[in-house]
Amino acid sequence: MTSERQGAFARAAAGRLGAGRGPEDACGRAGGGAGSKPVVEVTATVGPAAPAHVESETGVWLAVTETGLATDVMGGENLFRRLRHTGVVRHLERLETGTLPDARAPAWRITTRLRIQQDWKRPNLRAVVFLQDPGTAAITGAATAPLG
Repeated sequence: MTSERQGAFARAAAGRLGAGRGPEDACGRAGGGAGSKPVVEVTATVGPAAPAHVESETGVWLAVTETGLATDVMGGENLFRRLRHTGVVRHLERLETGTLPDARAPAWRITTRLRIQQDWKRPNLRAVVFLQDPGTAAITGAATAPLG
């Protein structure tokens, strides 16, 4: 559970998160050929850090999640049941590791391109960017935006 102050830091530190089509072509497809995968560009703005976190090393991570998935179970205690899933992580990558900027330094602006797999349902996708202390694995900030 986070305090009100920690929650404010999480919002401020994770900053803004935007997603849009990549510049590959008007359809957002790399190369534009048949069967090519759509590309989205995800940009996160991080900073400034709360005073307690200014000198600490922080990892910036991107997770792509999909909701609305289901599994038909054919064995075990859930035999013949349909299990519905939300927030399933489809992609996870570390974008950057470094010391968070303080109030005097410019914010980090991190942009990455992501290929959307054919079996992912674009309207159900979200980008989640989170800040993690590599020493303790504590999550110190997060932001989310739809990719659909």
